[in-house]
Amino acid sequence: MHDARAAARARQDIVRLAHTRADSFTLRQAVAERMRRWVDFDAYCWWTTDPATMFLTTSVAEWEKFPSASCLQIHRNEYLEQDFNKFRDLARAKEPAALLARATEGHPERSNRYQQLMWPDRMTAELRSAQTVDGACWGALALYRAADRPGFDEHDVRLLADLAPHLAHGLRTALLADAIEGAAGPDTSGLIILGPEGRVAAVTAGAARWLRHLRDAVGGRLPEHRLSDAIYAVASVARGLNEGPGPARLPRARVRVETGEWLLVHAARLERDGDATDEVAVMIEQARPTQIAPVLVRAYGLSQRETDVVKAVLHGLSTEEIAHSLHLSPYTVQDYLKSVFHKVGVSSRRELVAHVFTEQHWPQYGDGEAALTADGWYQQPTEPA
Repeated sequence: MHDARAAARARQDIVRLAHTRADSFTLRQAVAERMRRWVDFDAYCWWTTDPATMFLTTSVAEWEKFPSASCLQIHRNEYLEQDFNKFRDLARAKEPAALLARATEGHPERSNRYQQLMWPDRMTAELRSAQTVDGACWGALALYRAADRPGFDEHDVRLLADLAPHLAHGLRTALLADAIEGAAGPDTSGLIILGPEGRVAAVTAGAARWLRHLRDAVGGRLPEHRLSDAIYAVASVARGLNEGPGPARLPRARVRVETGEWLLVHAARLERDGDATDEVAVMIEQARPTQIAPVLVRAYGLSQRETDVVKAVLHGLSTEEIAHSLHLSPYTVQDYLKSVFHKVGVSSRRELVAHVFTEQHWPQYGDGEAALTADGWYQQPTEPA
């Protein structure tokens, strides 16, 4: 739909939706419904992402249109295989939307994703977009057209690129749509053993509880046999890790369930008699405040300097001490605090500490969350020269 007036109305409607305080599932469904009238597609898959790792965490998709595809295949392709227009690459690109046809110079069959996930269900055109704001990616969207339709064009690319920061804002805000104080359950960790094809081989009682919460987090729309995207993501990366000297860095992702609790999901490939097996152990546990701090800070949209001020407040520094440590005037510190209070929705330092980090301070965050390398891992901080 390239009519200028109709496109302008559709864009305005989508931007308005993106700036409401809907949960991420409602937001994605509503935006996709309106976007379909604008861009015109036959199927879509839309994920939230953990901005620290770029792992896909939850999905809203028309899976019935991809009967040949599996979640395990999708995650293997995204994290383990060479391919075109990876979401982590789009998140860093100047234009965060791209066509598979253009990336492959008109030969989409060069793409493993096309051969394994699209063509078997007769989807031949793909348009991808990463939703990034303030340097953090909060969503990943893929639109598809069937073989009997013309492909997407550059006009469609520009439309999605234009919408990307608005959609990122909406997904970021959705993390805080509900009260941060969830109905906390027992602080129980759980273990899942996944076989070669991603099927559950064994599960502990604690993991079964968290699996129910993860299923409820998507409105019960996950079939009983399907696990959360966050689990498939970390398992796929763990399975593909190359052996090397020293301990391996465990792939991990953070995801929030409907109770308001944050879970930390991480995985490792199992060994037997010193040899790697095809089984993966996935651990699920309740995330501690120091583990979810980076996500929460970004969710509130704090700038780097505001983050520095919040860190100092959580360490108990006075206004004068903050000013001295950050080389600012006390008046500037007060201005930053006012901005933080407005974004978080509190009116005092005490409320700030109680609302965001109710259990402990933020000693592990240091000078900010580590940057990401090209393959999605945390980049280790370098020592100053």
